[in-house]
Parts: sequence; C-alpha cells; structure tokens
Amino acid sequence: SQNYSLAVVSDITERKWAEQKLQNYAIIVATTTDLMAYRDAENRYLVVNDQYCKYFNKSFHEIIGHTPDELFRKDQFENSIGTYSYRCLHGETVHAENWIDYPGAGHRCMELHYHPFRDAMGVVTGIVVSARDITERKQAEEQVKNALQRLSMLSEHLISVKEEERRTLAYELHD
Repeated sequence: SQNYSLAVVSDITERKWAEQKLQNYAIIVATTTDLMAYRDAENRYLVVNDQYCKYFNKSFHEIIGHTPDELFRKDQFENSIGTYSYRCLHGETVHAENWIDYPGAGHRCMELHYHPFRDAMGVVTGIVVSARDITERKQAEEQVKNALQRLSMLSEHLISVKEEERRTLAYELHD
C-alpha cells in the first residue's frame, strides 16, 4: 500500500490585494465628511455612509431598501432630488446646489453630485450620490456680499459728502 499526497498551490496575491483595496475604499467612504450613497435602478438605497445616516438621524438599516421620497420632504423630493434622480437614471451626470432640511443636521446648503452607475455593457443600473455640506461657505459668501454692499454705500456717501464739501468751499471762496 502506497500513500499519495496531493498538494494544490494557488497564488492568492491578486485576490488579497483586491480585498485590501476594497477594504481601503470602504474606510474612505465611511470616514469622509461628504454624504455618499448608492441607489439601484428602482431608486432604493443599497449603500450609505455614516455621514448620510447622521444627517438623516437614522441608522444604516433604517435607510437601506428605502427610496429618497421616503426620506426627504415631499417638496424637496419633487423640486430637486426626484428630478436629479430621474435625469441620472437616464444617463445624465447632475451637479447642483440646493438648500435641504435634514432631520439630524437642520437647514443645510448642499453641493450635490449624481453619477450614473453603469454595468459592463454601459447600461445605467443605479446612481452614485455624493453631497458636500457647503453651508458655512455660502454663509461666508453672503457676509462678504453684504460687507461689499455696505462698503459701496459708504463709498458713494463719502463721494457725495466730498462733492458737497467742494461745492460749499467753492461757494465760500467765490464770495
């Protein structure tokens, strides 16, 4: 009786590298301060990051499987989110800025990006959404705009006072 052994060696370097890369992407998405989501062709949430959950004041499991019209106020969905989703599902990349009310974050100005997700054949099978909170930037821009308007009004007033002073001085010198 003879004993036989069979050894199978498989190089898993590529698979391990791919797994590590996928894990790194998951960490990046989980830790970004941007809101990120992936929705399927029926507009159901399949993936959201922690920031998305935070802004909606919901857990991951309370969002997954639901649609945006269940999360956003009706007017917000009808006037922007729904339109952007429709356009994106029809192949268009959409960039927009909107003020949105979030249960967990309040009234925020958001820079929105909707990207069609395509399969290997090029068919749109979902939507990748990223949203950046630009509220502080918008508020700062508004403060600068207001300051410039006040400066312009003061400048105009100064010019008119200067002209009036010049007229008064000219009148006094003439007499």
